Amino acid sequence: MGVLARRNALGWSAILIFAHGLIRDEQSRIVSIALARWFSGWQGARMHQQTEVTQATIANWFTYHSPKGDQQARYYALREKAKELALMILEACPSGHERDQAWMLLRECVMCANAAIACGEQMSP
Repeated sequence: MGVLARRNALGWSAILIFAHGLIRDEQSRIVSIALARWFSGWQGARMHQQTEVTQATIANWFTYHSPKGDQQARYYALREKAKELALMILEACPSGHERDQAWMLLRECVMCANAAIACGEQMSP
C-alpha cells in the first residue's frame, strides 16, 4: 500500500474511532458497527493491486437506487451522527487546513457509507 493510501486509511480509522465514541443509543451503535465493517472491507480492498470490475458493477455504481425498506432511516442516522461530529470538530479544533480536511473526509465518509447502503444491498422491489 502506498504512502498516500496508508495516510488516508489512517485518517478514516481516526474518524471512525472518534465517531464511535459519540455513540449513545442502540440504533447508532448498529450504524457504527456497520460502518466499521464496511470500512474494514474497504481498507482490505485497497491493499489489493487489482479489483475485478465488471460491466454489471459499473452499471450498479451509476444507477439511481431509490431507498427501500429501512434505508432512508439509516441514511438519516448516518447524517445525524456525522453532523454531531462535524459540530464537535468546529468547537474542538482551530481553523485551518487540517480542520477543513477533517470535514471533507467526514463528508466523504457519509457519502461512501450511503453508497454502500444503496449499491451494496440486493433488495427485492
